[in-house]
Amino acid sequence: MQRAMVITVSMQAAFGVRRVEVSVPLVPALLDGSGKYRDATAVAEAARKQHQEFAQMRHAMRLEQKRASYRRRHPEGRAFKSLVRLAVTCDSAEPLGEAIRKRYERHHPPSRRDQREIEERLDRLLQD
Repeated sequence: MQRAMVITVSMQAAFGVRRVEVSVPLVPALLDGSGKYRDATAVAEAARKQHQEFAQMRHAMRLEQKRASYRRRHPEGRAFKSLVRLAVTCDSAEPLGEAIRKRYERHHPPSRRDQREIEERLDRLLQD
């Protein structure tokens, strides 16, 4: 196989300018490192790596879409598993209710207005 080099040429396209890589016979004197002419094997290797990265990214996106689809179809799955774990660790219904309440309060903190109302109620209770 004859060695070649690549030059990027701009050409007019339907919606603007398109850059096309043109392969020309290798002239070692023109490969001076300025970037205008590049070795074709290096360009092919870079294109292969870019294709592999793109394929891996597509695969990861497909997996994420499958996970999201499963979560849409089974929204209760994860929450139910955690409730079962809580129920197994608790001895009776009272500690289970307490654990569920704590979990809810941790994930849904009261607003500032609610906090003020709670503090006012506590102050009234402590004054009595």
